[in-house]
Amino acid sequence: MKFVFNSAATLVLLGALSGCSMLASKDKPMAQLPDFDGGQVATKSLWSTSNGADREKQWVGVSNVVKGPAVFSADVFGNVTARSALTGDKIWAVKLPESLSAGPSVEGDVCIVSSQEGQLFAMSAEDGRPLWVARTQSETLSPVLIDMTGKRVYVHGTDSSLHALSLVDGSHLWTSFHDAPALTLRATSHPILVDDMVVVGQPSGRVLALDARSGEQEWESTLSVPEGRTDIQRMVDIVATPIAVGDKLYVVSYQGKLAGMSVSSGRVVWNKNLSVTADFAVEGDVLYLTDQSDVVWAVDRHSGETLWKQPALFNRGLTGPTLWGDSVVVGDKLGYLHWLNTKTGQWESWRHITKQPLLKPQITEQNDLLVSGQGGRLTILRSN
Repeated sequence: MKFVFNSAATLVLLGALSGCSMLASKDKPMAQLPDFDGGQVATKSLWSTSNGADREKQWVGVSNVVKGPAVFSADVFGNVTARSALTGDKIWAVKLPESLSAGPSVEGDVCIVSSQEGQLFAMSAEDGRPLWVARTQSETLSPVLIDMTGKRVYVHGTDSSLHALSLVDGSHLWTSFHDAPALTLRATSHPILVDDMVVVGQPSGRVLALDARSGEQEWESTLSVPEGRTDIQRMVDIVATPIAVGDKLYVVSYQGKLAGMSVSSGRVVWNKNLSVTADFAVEGDVLYLTDQSDVVWAVDRHSGETLWKQPALFNRGLTGPTLWGDSVVVGDKLGYLHWLNTKTGQWESWRHITKQPLLKPQITEQNDLLVSGQGGRLTILRSN
C-alpha cells in the first residue's frame, strides 16, 4: 500500500505501507536476513494464485479477508472475488463499474466494498449477486463495519465523518460529522462495535464512542495531543484498528501514544509513547505491535510495560503482527515472512513468498496462514 498525506490541496507520497509500518528511516540500511540454523520454518504451501491485478502502486484500502471457508478479495479496478480457503478454487467473481477504495467486509451472507466515488456495493457472500448500492457523503479508505445483530453498516469517511446505513437496503440512518486537521494520513481507522457503541479513532488523535442506534456521542477521549511547529510534526492520526478486551480498549496513534482506556468512559488507564499505524494484535495479557521504525513490540496490556522489543528487522517495511502458533508473524516490503518467538521476541526464521510487498497475514478457520501480496498474489501456508 502507498501511504500519502491528505490535505484539502495536496497529496504527498511518502512511502510503502502494507497494513504496516509507514515511514521507515532512510538514514540506515535495511536489516539483512540472517542465516538461521535449520533453514526455513517448517511450513508448506497449500496453494498459491494471483487475482491477476497488479495493484502494487495503487493499493490503499482494498485487500483480502478470510471468513469461514472462503477468502474474499478486492482490487482498485472493481474486481471482487471469493475463493475456497482450502483449495484456492474460485467460487465467484464480480466486476463492479467503479474503482474501489476499501473492502471487502464480510459478515454472514453479506459482502461490502467501497468505491472511490463514495458508493457502497453490497453483494451476497455466497454467490456474488447484488443486494444493494448506496452512496455516502465521503470516501472511505477502511473496510466498513457490518453489524449483523443491529442490521447496520458503519462507514468511516476520510473527512472524519461516521455514517450508519441499513444493512437491509443501504438506506441512510444517521451521520456524525467531526473536524479534521489540515493535514492527515491518507488512511482511516476501522470502526469497531463495543457493547452498544461504535468506537473509532480519528485523525485528530481523539477516540470517539457513539451510540450505535442514534449516533449520539457517548464519550470522547484524547489519545495524543498534536505538538510541533509544522502540520507534519503535528500529525497524530489514529489509523490502526482499536482492540477491545473486556472492559478495556487499546488504541495507538501515529507520532503519539499507545494507551489502555476504559470502554465505558474513555478514561486513559495507562499510556506510553509509541508511533504505530499498522493494525496490532492481542493474545492473553500481551499486545503485539510494529512501530514506525519496524521495531516489533510486546507490551503488557494491563500496565503498558514493555515485555520485549525486536529491532533487528529495521527498515524492512513490516506489516502489523499476526499470532500463529507460538510465533509472531510479520511480512515485509520485499515479500518475506518473518517468525518471532512470542515469549522473547527472538527472530527465529524467515521465508520468501513473493516479490510483492506483503499485507498483514491472516488466519483461516483451518488455522492456516493467508499471505497476500500487494500485487494480488495469494498464498496459503500450513505448519508441518
